[in-house]
Amino acid sequence: MTPGFTLQSQGSRRVQGTIAYDLSGVARFGGGDDNDLYHTLNANGYAELIEDFLFIDATARVSQELISLLDSPADAGINDSNRATVSSYSISPYVKKRFGTFADAQARYTFSGAIFGEDVSSNLVSNELSASLVSGTRFADLNWGLDYSYRDVVDQDSGIGGDTSYAYETVNLSLGYALTRKFRLIGNVGHEWVTYDSALAAANDRDDPSWSAGFAWSPSRRTSIEATMGERFFGNTYSIQASYRARDSVWTASYVEDVNDISQVTLTEGTEYLWLCPGKLQITTFRNRTGSGCILVGTRDALIPSLADACLCPRS
Repeated sequence: MTPGFTLQSQGSRRVQGTIAYDLSGVARFGGGDDNDLYHTLNANGYAELIEDFLFIDATARVSQELISLLDSPADAGINDSNRATVSSYSISPYVKKRFGTFADAQARYTFSGAIFGEDVSSNLVSNELSASLVSGTRFADLNWGLDYSYRDVVDQDSGIGGDTSYAYETVNLSLGYALTRKFRLIGNVGHEWVTYDSALAAANDRDDPSWSAGFAWSPSRRTSIEATMGERFFGNTYSIQASYRARDSVWTASYVEDVNDISQVTLTEGTEYLWLCPGKLQITTFRNRTGSGCILVGTRDALIPSLADACLCPRS
């Protein structure tokens, strides 16, 4: 049984929020009789504190996620031996400023964290500062952008697998030039620094340049393709993104190589719920009912790394 509720703000453009919570009670009979309670929470909020200048975002999630991709992928209600309760949260105030048609600027601070049940991984807390300045509408053929970010991640349980605390810093300059109305050259040059707190992990510190180059092509108003190749501290990188907008649907495909850690993954990836509704199949990230006549037919998980591996590592 899964009772739950959903609250959603209405009537305000400057303040928006949604909270969806479920409590699942599971009673198992047969080979192993036991009972469990599982919590599921998806919450997000947005507020415009000062018009066109100061904003704040906030998110929170609680779910049961895979511990390892090598073991049972079953839902926790069926088999919880390879599941752990994972909680993540984020609050992020930021400011935006437009300098006429010359450039747009943004500065953001983000406080976030991840909490793992069953001691499957270390709890992480991070503080991040980021700033960007991108070209405005004055620059038609040549566009540019500058961005900087600094992220400090603290391992609160260094006894689990060693201290994984680190700092990650990047600075980038991006450029684009339109050869025609439909074809644009794009590129990026920058620098990355990775610094670990642990003396044992210091051998993995990095101080390396990065670059990428490619093109963006829009053969029609419905179709767009963007592809790049380059090099970062973990090796050669490739990315491609394609989109096609039909009359009644939008088709997208993408492949991107990047770096991440488990606290960022839990904020952006998790369980999806598949609902069989009259005449169609719906997919939601909330386990609340999508409408009359809809039946929950299954769940699926994003391809996240093992929760026991809380490292800064390449992933695709």
